[in-house]
Amino acid sequence: MSVLKDKFLSIHRSESKTTFWGKVSVLYSIIIFATFDHCILVIFWFLNSLSNILLDHRGYFGDLIFHAVISLFALASLIPGTIIFYCAIFCHFVKFWHLCHVAGKVVGNIVFAALKLAESMQFPLVARNGEIIARNFGILIFLFFLKILFHFVTLWYILVLERIRSVGGTGNELKSADEIENEKSLTPQSTRVIMLDGCSIV
Repeated sequence: MSVLKDKFLSIHRSESKTTFWGKVSVLYSIIIFATFDHCILVIFWFLNSLSNILLDHRGYFGDLIFHAVISLFALASLIPGTIIFYCAIFCHFVKFWHLCHVAGKVVGNIVFAALKLAESMQFPLVARNGEIIARNFGILIFLFFLKILFHFVTLWYILVLERIRSVGGTGNELKSADEIENEKSLTPQSTRVIMLDGCSIV
């Protein structure tokens, strides 16, 4: 399993060490980007309540619950451990798949609602709701792309963190895995001097 893990981490550069112009360590970078990701999820909760009114359906409450739970499990990668690392990576892939799945459902429902609205003879309602749907659809698309961006950035730094941990780091250092590894290789080995019958054994 360690060989598979090394191959998986070899696709990722070992020079990554900080974010925000060298001010934030890898560990805290993961927390920050994951927080941004969850903030967008909170906005989705608000848009879900709006869709209940405009799109005339029960919304995506179940999908939001599932996505929130899988997002929390994905953060388990902050805990050291090989098994936990693989489980968290799997949760990240499920999270991305679910996001794309929900995006398809949202687009389909919006198109269906727009067609249904266009067939309505209530022209003031068509104009008002059509404008609201169009405006929120643009916001929704922007948030989807932003959430995908934060998802992959978080995943990238999780792999960086695991690479740093593989050479004995913690992720709190403002150093890359290569720098930590080089420092350890240059550190002189401690020697022991044992006195035995007047002779020194080093």
